Amino acid sequence: MMPTTAPSTSRTGTIAVVQWTHTMKMKPMLLVARHQIARDPGFEHHIVLSSCGDGAVGCPALLDASAPLVENVTCSNASEVAKAIPAFSSLKQVFHGKKATIPSVLGVGMPRWCWNSCDSPYLYWYLRTGSMLTHVRFFWFLEWDVVWTGAITTILSAWNSLNTSNPGLAGPEEDHDLVCPNPSWANSMWAHRGKRDEALVPNHVTYRCVTEVTRLSHRLLRSILAFSRSKRGAMFCEMRAASVCAMQPWCRMQGLFAPETVGMLYTARKVPGLLETLRNGSRATNKQLSLAIEKWVLSYVHNGGVTESMLMANLN
Repeated sequence: MMPTTAPSTSRTGTIAVVQWTHTMKMKPMLLVARHQIARDPGFEHHIVLSSCGDGAVGCPALLDASAPLVENVTCSNASEVAKAIPAFSSLKQVFHGKKATIPSVLGVGMPRWCWNSCDSPYLYWYLRTGSMLTHVRFFWFLEWDVVWTGAITTILSAWNSLNTSNPGLAGPEEDHDLVCPNPSWANSMWAHRGKRDEALVPNHVTYRCVTEVTRLSHRLLRSILAFSRSKRGAMFCEMRAASVCAMQPWCRMQGLFAPETVGMLYTARKVPGLLETLRNGSRATNKQLSLAIEKWVLSYVHNGGVTESMLMANLN
């Protein structure tokens, strides 16, 4: 991912970039992020390791494999998460519907538990560590397989600037509490809609958003943890942040692919007339926006991904 422009933000406070992973397969991106973020005093970098699933590498081995990355590196396992956050202990009791027909595979630490609880490593990390980082304005969480060219600080600064409701004011309350690729209401066609307690999370506040690149505020993270103190709070990971946000009158969510941000995607240059339209102050057509978003989302499939040489070039 790579924006075409990088407007700066005048807001105060550190931005925490948190990468979470269960594997060292993408260690080059951990190294790239640490190298790039060290150059910008407005950012800090954290790595959250997770040991989960049958045959999973344990925390000692993951921590050893992450060397020379040591500072701000933590690790947890499924039992630690489930003990500290009750909602993660009850998936097989709460989940139902066509995507949760075999409750026995949802026991704590089983592969399907890990997959459905994809946000558990960073929520546990926030409970233990992130909540104490009061100097942080908000947190960007990046999944293990997120890659980029250019500087991650430039990319996230660009999105920060365009996802602030009133840049002239200085309080964190003026930021969107949730920024993610595609926040939307979870209609009846969504296969994972039954992975919740309907009495606790009614239909009208059942929202979803994928978790690859997500920005959350302190107050939303605190609300998610408060909601998750109950075993009834078990939810599919792509539903949790967006639904908890939808239940709070103060919470605002925004998409990475809002009309004003699509022009920053490198794929915008591949859509005929899109950049010219945006430069002229005109509104892009739905077709132009959809093409830019689709090309960005599917760039790994269409373009063969990001090569090793491209990743390592970021270290120079």
